[in-house]
Amino acid sequence: MANISVKKGTIIYKKGAAITTISRIVSGKVRMVCACGEISLSKDDVLGAVDLSTMVHSCTYITVEDTVLSTHVFHAQKELAAFLTEDETLTISLLRSSVKQICSALDEEVFFQYECNNMYSYLSKSYEEYKNLCSKYAVPVKALPGLLEVKPFHLEDDIPKWLSVYYEESTAMFSSSAATAFFQYPNLNAGYLLRFCEDFHTLLGACSEMTEYRSNLSFLLMNKNGMDLFDLYTNLLFRVMRDGIDAMSLSATISTILIHIESIPSFNKELYQARVQEYKNTLANIEEELATGVTASASLNDASLLNSLDTILKYANCSDETSLSFKRAISAYKKHMDKSATTDELRALRREITSLFYEIYTLAFQASTRDKNVPTILKMFLKFGYVDEELAGAENASFLYSIADSYTGNKKYHVYTIFDWLNEIHQGNKEPRRNEFDVDYVGYVHEMKTSGKIDANKEKELLSDTNEKVLFEIRNMFTLANKMTSGRIATFTPVFSEHTVLSSLESILATPEKIAASLIQIQKIDYSAFYRDALFYDASLPIPKENIKRKILPDIILMPNMGNRGVMWQELEGKSRSTPACYILPTFCQEELSLLLLRATGEYRWEICRRTQGARWNDLSDPSLTSEYFDYVQFYRKNNELSPDAKEKIKTALTKARNSFKEMFVNDYIIWVLYEGKGSPRMNKVVRRILFTYCPFPQAVRDQLKSNPLYGEIMEKWQIKRAQENHRLSNILKRLENSGIEIPKELQAQQAFLNM
Repeated sequence: MANISVKKGTIIYKKGAAITTISRIVSGKVRMVCACGEISLSKDDVLGAVDLSTMVHSCTYITVEDTVLSTHVFHAQKELAAFLTEDETLTISLLRSSVKQICSALDEEVFFQYECNNMYSYLSKSYEEYKNLCSKYAVPVKALPGLLEVKPFHLEDDIPKWLSVYYEESTAMFSSSAATAFFQYPNLNAGYLLRFCEDFHTLLGACSEMTEYRSNLSFLLMNKNGMDLFDLYTNLLFRVMRDGIDAMSLSATISTILIHIESIPSFNKELYQARVQEYKNTLANIEEELATGVTASASLNDASLLNSLDTILKYANCSDETSLSFKRAISAYKKHMDKSATTDELRALRREITSLFYEIYTLAFQASTRDKNVPTILKMFLKFGYVDEELAGAENASFLYSIADSYTGNKKYHVYTIFDWLNEIHQGNKEPRRNEFDVDYVGYVHEMKTSGKIDANKEKELLSDTNEKVLFEIRNMFTLANKMTSGRIATFTPVFSEHTVLSSLESILATPEKIAASLIQIQKIDYSAFYRDALFYDASLPIPKENIKRKILPDIILMPNMGNRGVMWQELEGKSRSTPACYILPTFCQEELSLLLLRATGEYRWEICRRTQGARWNDLSDPSLTSEYFDYVQFYRKNNELSPDAKEKIKTALTKARNSFKEMFVNDYIIWVLYEGKGSPRMNKVVRRILFTYCPFPQAVRDQLKSNPLYGEIMEKWQIKRAQENHRLSNILKRLENSGIEIPKELQAQQAFLNM
């Protein structure tokens, strides 16, 4: 035991550090920072009391003023009872301080719950008011992305009601003079303190859960993407002002939203200031436009965009019945202010529009294959789902018209618009993707033959019929993937509508260049993401078959919608393991493009391993990414390498992933690339070891992390294995050189891969 003096502002213990000592405050004050907020500690309070069971600090302790501490060496939980017999003052302080700390945490937990409920209520009411205002001003209602997924807050594991009373009465008991009597019961005290630690960590978990919930709600209020409540109200204000309508009440509501955001302590102040400044600048510009009588509002080019739907229907050569039905349905759809409503009438209307849209799309595409000069309006329809200038909105229609001729995929980057992709199939360059039942075109035709629907001659004919392949692709992958990538499963319609546009189209347009840049960023952390196992053999060379890695980038198809989801549609094309995977993205990404690609790559990592491993994908006797991760999640409760806190986090993560091991892996993979690969540890050591083994960092990142003890052991083992592989290959290449044989490019590429 020793007394030490600590200056104001000093970090005594840091979250994540191992416990080797605990300290009692002799004089001064300390701020205890944890997931439950901040707890003030003063004379006789004990630092580290909440983590005697885990031996790892879950809080950070910072001196508020010059402080004197009495430090005591403490090595292991099993020594706790004996430790409590050494110093009566420390033991009583431990008991009293533990109760004080958990009572403070219980008070914070109640406040957290109130904040969660208050934020949810505010968001829900504000959005309902927004819809009412849209109806009042005859403006299409725009959805607030993510709001439908948010429910009133409910803890996964409720805090027992009796816990507060239990610790309140404990406070009275340990505060009395009779507290000294407890010193003679060290095992009782040890049990009490360990139970206290367990309860405190339960509270930490609950508060972490509520912090994440509040963060999600804050994101809906205001975020850097601009698809938030603040954006909905400001855009409504700008539109109303340009229409010459008094908007004082709207302006007041926006001020209230800003006040609400300001009251969130953890909110990003720089983001807030930037968005407010942007709002003020736009407001000033509109006021200047109105004052001068010169407005920048978009107007339709009558010659090019007027009666777009008639142009599309005429080009597709639809039947009179189909044309009339679609025009009536679009007209009815335009009259609904809230197009995302879930009334029976709207559900039926959306189904009708969807069915007719794909019928017309098929006819229009077939007509385009016979036309060397497809009209711009038709390109808008085929690439973006555009059908009507009023439904799209004047500004949006003008933008789509301006890019329709030039916007296309890029084979160099493996990126295709849906229009490009269908043309590739029609020209025989690509094969259709598998359908929702995981059946490819060849399998589909073969099924028809085996079921007696067609004969062998017809089967042979269909297998080479590119028109039928296009129809298969439209009926299956296109219709399903278009809906999935939109993210609006319940309210989806494939036609381009102004109510789905939440940001400027130019800023969220997915281009081949943006996609390629995002994939490069992923590979800067997970360099082997798109490398596949392959076999190299050349009978003319004096070497046996050699296992190598071959890089195969995915094909990426852009759906003609406004969406917030990416899909890894299939990990292989057909049965060949040398064919590219297929990612599907929305053309206009309302989620950060790099995140959509990162999630798809996580799905690809999982699925390609499953496909490669076959029936043994979860068999630990054949180590692989999926088998080791499956074992980790399935038996985490019995894993002695994991702390109780880590096990609780795994339980929570598994619940959020709806008990899907794949979904949980994808979430961990995102953390691996976004945080761990940039030197910000977020994972437990077990999952970190698995991911480093199968998704290693490149040399540059490894060099940055080599001094970090969290990576030391796993990096050393990985590098030893990699050095052995490199040494073996170097010997093979040296033999070839000594024999005067030119080294095959495949083996040169393999050596380069091993040195990444």
